[in-house]
Amino acid sequence: MELVADKVLATGETLRIWHWKAPEEMPQRYFSYILASFAGLGGLANFYGSGWASYIRATCEGKEYPAIKDHWFIADVDGISAGRLWFAYSPKTGRGNFGNIATEPNYRKRGILKELLKTFKAEADKCDDMRMLNCVTGKEYAADCYRKVGFETINGARVGVMCYCKNTTFKQESETAFKGTEITNIRPGERNDQFDIDKFLLFQDVIRYNDFHNFIGYTTWYAEFRLIYQEAMNGNGIVMVAENKQGTIVAYAYALLVNGTPCFNFVCHPAYIRKAEKLLRRTATLFNEKFGVKAHFFCDVDDAEKIAVAQRAGAEPCSLLPKYMQRGDAGVDVRDFLI
Repeated sequence: MELVADKVLATGETLRIWHWKAPEEMPQRYFSYILASFAGLGGLANFYGSGWASYIRATCEGKEYPAIKDHWFIADVDGISAGRLWFAYSPKTGRGNFGNIATEPNYRKRGILKELLKTFKAEADKCDDMRMLNCVTGKEYAADCYRKVGFETINGARVGVMCYCKNTTFKQESETAFKGTEITNIRPGERNDQFDIDKFLLFQDVIRYNDFHNFIGYTTWYAEFRLIYQEAMNGNGIVMVAENKQGTIVAYAYALLVNGTPCFNFVCHPAYIRKAEKLLRRTATLFNEKFGVKAHFFCDVDDAEKIAVAQRAGAEPCSLLPKYMQRGDAGVDVRDFLI
């Protein structure tokens, strides 16, 4: 690990910030600190259930490099780990995720976050194969801090989705990436796809503010690709992605066994939904072959386009579930399909 900051805080304590990047071997002390910090600040059940434990272990052991390039910054105060910051990206597309930032409770209000962000900025500028890093925050203080190192909200709001871009903007990147209507490649999902799905595809306004990503029933547990991928890697299902000619992931579909119940869902950019039939059919077929059962696909009865593509892929109506989904103050009828 490289020492990237060494200074005396106003309290008289010594702050040292260490930078680790894949595929270096991370010292056990810092690896243990990251795991313990996640478990302590985010809740143990949430930490392990979210798949972060698996991700951190795999990337810190170099198993995902070079498909994923990970960076951690650890802040030590008088030799005790007191804060952390992370970013990672896929060099294939240059898109990534920024976050996992925390200052331990006993070390707050010392300026540690500011120093972590400064070291992040210096390192991020050196990553020539990184185009953008995206994150979400609902805290105005955090958003203001992020702006000081180059982040901006994608819609001009005070908080929300924020993007750190190089030689582009989130809007420009999106317009180029999603141009077209044809799906040209369908393949199994990979761990590095999480950046292009969770922090790019799902951040598109046409998905975030519409019904193309509604999750119903057990699928509400899997609102992010990284969780779905982890379940698939644990042997509990299938996940496939669809790309356009630019190599942008425009859709993904998955079928998982959740508490013994086979569940199916898909998310698709609306420009490509009429061409998503093959993606759905292939995902369902692989799941059927592996587990010997069909999966339940729940959909809003009024989502005609999503229902149409699912039926073309072989989904058959099973039952009607009145008022099964809540939208605002009203209940929405849901159709249960088997695929």
